[in-house]
Amino acid sequence: MPLCREKPGAALPGAERSCKKVNLLCRETEATFNMEKKAKGQSKVRIRKTRRKQMGNIILVGMPSCGKSTVGVVLAKTMNKGFTDTDLLIQQAEGKTLQEIINENGNDYFHRVEERELLAFDEENCVVATGGSAIYFDRAMEKFKEKGEIVYLQVSLDTVLTRLSNIRTRGVTLEKGQTLEDLYRQRIPLYEKHADVTICGDGLTVEEVVEKIVAALQ
Repeated sequence: MPLCREKPGAALPGAERSCKKVNLLCRETEATFNMEKKAKGQSKVRIRKTRRKQMGNIILVGMPSCGKSTVGVVLAKTMNKGFTDTDLLIQQAEGKTLQEIINENGNDYFHRVEERELLAFDEENCVVATGGSAIYFDRAMEKFKEKGEIVYLQVSLDTVLTRLSNIRTRGVTLEKGQTLEDLYRQRIPLYEKHADVTICGDGLTVEEVVEKIVAALQ
């Protein structure tokens, strides 16, 4: 905004005071305009964040047997959202169980199918229970973050070993010679890297885990 310019040696005392008042008024008007502009920008950010919470997805990640599918259904009911299990999307796409896909085509093929289905998912206002290996795919995780919050359901290795008694039929992508403990230690840093929220589920009921998730996302 242009300010009043004084000509050296030409201004009268009264005119000089008048010019200074104009300059001061211009600066105050400009400051007010900038504050209003900033406030409008902050308001738009709050609106976007509010809509993200209302319509955004909640993506559950974690080790096999951590409770993603079970917790996911109850969480969806609690928060009035839809529910999707990406393992079921894989099975429907291939017409086989997870374990059959792995046995017949190998881990690499399974991972390609899994990444494809994760990237193709485009729903809103859903709780999404992902497979334990979904965390390997950075592009998919970044896409999920654009439309929601990633919640890591953390459980101890002892809890995984206790719960996962049917590992040979659950569709867990273990490499040759790899133990469940090896897999656990490989994946934990990836879950922690992508998580927006981490919920420890050891010793908690499904309802207690859901309460913790709801509280953390509010």
